[in-house]
Amino acid sequence: MKKLIALSFLCLSLTFQVSAALSPYYQSVREYETLLQDPKLAEALGQGEEISTIQRDSSGFVVSSSKKTVRVNVVYDPQDHPGPRKFHFEGFHEK
Repeated sequence: MKKLIALSFLCLSLTFQVSAALSPYYQSVREYETLLQDPKLAEALGQGEEISTIQRDSSGFVVSSSKKTVRVNVVYDPQDHPGPRKFHFEGFHEK
């Protein structure tokens, strides 16, 4: 009986840890949404400009309007527990 309870507890704890992390799809959606809502992006591109492309690469994003292209780096913050990856942006430099 004790083994059954211990095994049940172990299964529940593993299920919680796995479900706490976002899938790669939802993690990337979160990054795109956060980028598009960042006022630094609007400032770097110019608020009167329409975004024409967003490209993702290994270090972040390249966002273009008809007049400017801006490089934005994604920096993943260290974590000591499972869950969605925490991140912030650096850069917003014109290419």
